[in-house]
Amino acid sequence: MSCRHARDNPEWQRARIMLRGLVWDKYQATTGSHRFQRHAYETACMRLRRWGKVARLW
Repeated sequence: MSCRHARDNPEWQRARIMLRGLVWDKYQATTGSHRFQRHAYETACMRLRRWGKVARLW
């Protein structure tokens, strides 16, 4: 029986990639233009809604 870590789980990897994307969007939004800030916020909300989670990020 092989020992599998949680990080080997594809679901977990997808969530991690998505979270990294959200953090990057937020970072860009705080340093970028207002137009990009709104775009990043809407994109993040769309991703969360697709996952069945609705949240205000900031």
